[in-house]
Amino acid sequence: MNLLFYLIFLQFLNPVPPLDPSEKLTNLIIKNLRYPAQARVNKEVGIVLISLKIDEKGELDSVFVLENPSELLTSESLRSIALLKANWESEMLGNNEFNKKYLMSFQFLSEGTDPITKEQIEQLIVKEKYEKALAHLNFKTALHPYSYEWLELRSKIYFQLGESVKFQTDYMKAKSLKREILASFVITAFGG
Repeated sequence: MNLLFYLIFLQFLNPVPPLDPSEKLTNLIIKNLRYPAQARVNKEVGIVLISLKIDEKGELDSVFVLENPSELLTSESLRSIALLKANWESEMLGNNEFNKKYLMSFQFLSEGTDPITKEQIEQLIVKEKYEKALAHLNFKTALHPYSYEWLELRSKIYFQLGESVKFQTDYMKAKSLKREILASFVITAFGG
């Protein structure tokens, strides 16, 4: 008899400064978000991108799915959003504005998809191994297109390399994402 054991790893990315008011939002999602069992079996991965409309009173008004990689992953993300909506408090926005649309991304990955850490890339930069760091960051930005952190870090390398157009492009994208992303979650299935 074969038993498969999966450890689900949830990692919160891109905290909304200041973190304290939005901890309720992230904790609610983290405690309830799961990698669907059938999606793990099917090896389904992808990013579910959801737009949240916050009304002028700070209430969660409407939800739209912008990216839908699979029905199972999208259903799980929407289940988490439904829990969020049922427990919504305007304080969850932190310092973010009312009467605005925000994005939430739910990225479902399988084990080994994203092996290098931010700290490892930063060490490469400290050692001035810019080309190697840049190769890792190109992978990271392709894998995590809604993470402003990777774009910011890559823009610093472009600056060091004197590539001003690429620096400015990444810097401006990162700045824009910082304003748009309310929260990003990475859900990784480990084991098998």
